[in-house]
Amino acid sequence: MHSTVALAHTHLLSPPPPIKSIPTAQSTPKINKQGKDFAEQEAQKQNVQAKQLDTIAQNPPKQNTTKTPKQNPAFNENLNALRAEIGSSVRRNGFENHHNAQIIYSQPNHIFRIHGRINLELGGFLGFGNVAGVDLSSMNLAFLGISEEALLPIFMSQKYGNIYAGVGLGAYIKSKGEVRVISNFTFGERVFVGYLWKKFSSEIFIKHFSNGTLSKPNAGHNFFGLCFGYVF
Repeated sequence: MHSTVALAHTHLLSPPPPIKSIPTAQSTPKINKQGKDFAEQEAQKQNVQAKQLDTIAQNPPKQNTTKTPKQNPAFNENLNALRAEIGSSVRRNGFENHHNAQIIYSQPNHIFRIHGRINLELGGFLGFGNVAGVDLSSMNLAFLGISEEALLPIFMSQKYGNIYAGVGLGAYIKSKGEVRVISNFTFGERVFVGYLWKKFSSEIFIKHFSNGTLSKPNAGHNFFGLCFGYVF
């Protein structure tokens, strides 16, 4: 009994076994090496990206000079146009001394998905002399009308300008009736080819006025001429 107690007492009084130290000194270099490698990789990536940006800045991609079909060929990005046109009357025997002059204000629009423009027109007829017994000066008058035109882009370029064609229909009120279209009301049809360069336009047109046989006489008027405009 006494020996058992003495043995237990001796075990309690004996010092605890030494604790083995963790080899942190060996793992620290591995962690530092991994961090250094990661930093070097990130630096290399940034250098590559910087070189790519420098290359793009020195050699920018070429821009396409062809305009998108979304732009109206008679306006580009502009929203207004002011035009002046003059034409000469054409009959079976050729041109006659009877003329049409107009000032036209236009804005771009769409006819369904087709480019177009709506026009407010102020103009008049001016004639001199006699043709086949008709006093051309008797048809001198003024008129006011509104028209809509559909535009077809043929060629579009920022550098060389736009070429387009179109057809239009309008309604007009004349200051008086005359021997070829007796009514004060008349329709107008217009076919044209145009060119827009920067902010300046020019067009060749054929225009016909008649009242659609709503009343007689209705021989109509046919004009061939030029139109010049400015878009803004």
